[in-house]
Amino acid sequence: MRHHLCSISISYRKHLHSFTCKLLLFLISLLLLVNGLSCRQAIAKDAVFMFDGKILLSSMVSLVDGYLRKMADSFEVLAMTNEVQSGKWEEMKALLDKAQQRNIHSLIWYARTDGSYFTVDKGLVNKNIKDRDYFSKLLAGEEVFGTIVVSRSTGRNVTVVAVPIKKGGNVIGVLGASIYLDRLNEIVIQEMKLPEDFVFFVIDANAKTVLNWKEERIFKNPAQQGSESLSKAINEMLSKKEGMAEYEFEGTTKKVIYQTSPLTGWKFAIGKIMK
Repeated sequence: MRHHLCSISISYRKHLHSFTCKLLLFLISLLLLVNGLSCRQAIAKDAVFMFDGKILLSSMVSLVDGYLRKMADSFEVLAMTNEVQSGKWEEMKALLDKAQQRNIHSLIWYARTDGSYFTVDKGLVNKNIKDRDYFSKLLAGEEVFGTIVVSRSTGRNVTVVAVPIKKGGNVIGVLGASIYLDRLNEIVIQEMKLPEDFVFFVIDANAKTVLNWKEERIFKNPAQQGSESLSKAINEMLSKKEGMAEYEFEGTTKKVIYQTSPLTGWKFAIGKIMK
């Protein structure tokens, strides 16, 4: 009897061990399956974000670049008119006034080669722009896109679009527009209609903010906002044409994709608040 009971006990322990092993294997498999599903879901979410983000990003670059290019194109046409070719403010003022009415988000100006200039709103301004970095490019016959400065006539943050006026192969003056960054920012927000959990920003080659989903950040350097990961992301963006970056700022993690504008050289970024 005792031998029989021992055999039953050994058999029971074997079955229990076998059941425990099978249960453990099942739980491990289930855990791996859940983790695998979570990884696949995360990968799928990243893929959707990359796909949607790239479409939105390309749309934003096209929107802003198109606006600036259209402005320059209109100046090229104006630069060939008799009124502008005359170099006389009183003769060209009416034409430039109409141009400004069609582009209400900017201040249009005409500059002589000595840097003195006139604006549609004020006429001859008691300032000079000859020392601006972009002015020498214009005198060399180049167009200017995307320089951001504080306007000397209005005191507002602007980006400059300007073209040289040529006559007989020589530059005789400049037509330009100081586009208000806050108004351009409004255009982007209104036109893009981004989801609530999305963010965007645009920086120039000096890491100054050109556009931002929070207007008060315009003209600030995001790399100097106290976030080491954001600073690292900005430096990465400045060194590459496109890519993806992740950073922490103001208590949330954000993942952005970015690309470089072929017109201005600005870095456009669109991202999502992850948590």
